[in-house]
Amino acid sequence: MLDPVAQVQSQRRLAWSLLVAPIAIVVAMWFALTEDRLGDPARWALVAVLVAAAFGAALIEVAGYRFAPISPGTPSDAALRTALVRTQTRMILRYAAAELALLVSLALAFIVEEGGFWLVLGGAALSIALMLLHVVPNARNIGRSQAALERSGAVVPLQQLFNA
Repeated sequence: MLDPVAQVQSQRRLAWSLLVAPIAIVVAMWFALTEDRLGDPARWALVAVLVAAAFGAALIEVAGYRFAPISPGTPSDAALRTALVRTQTRMILRYAAAELALLVSLALAFIVEEGGFWLVLGGAALSIALMLLHVVPNARNIGRSQAALERSGAVVPLQQLFNA
């Protein structure tokens, strides 16, 4: 098993590499959407993408930071390993929820008659914003994760490890 510092570095690389997917999808969709890709999309489609982003953000808030707490008597090295695994698992869940706006915009891009590329670009922008807030490790989301993991009284130094 990797040491905790290597696991944190691996988690950071994973989070930043996940941000590449929406950008690659936008580039691919530029070539895939041929007919009137730059027209004005229907308002209902724009609203649908915004609703998907709001639903993804709500899902992140409700489920993305919900952790089973670590027992107070757990040895510190085992607690840290468990915390890192749970943090990465929830990071992937938050990524999936953040990507919801992009997925909806992709589907709608092939349904609307014009402006499909703008839908995909908007969905990607909303998804990337959610990913930067909730997927890429930062003081806010690591602090929320640590607080949830420690709520039974265990001590898990995630903040110190991610700040190292």
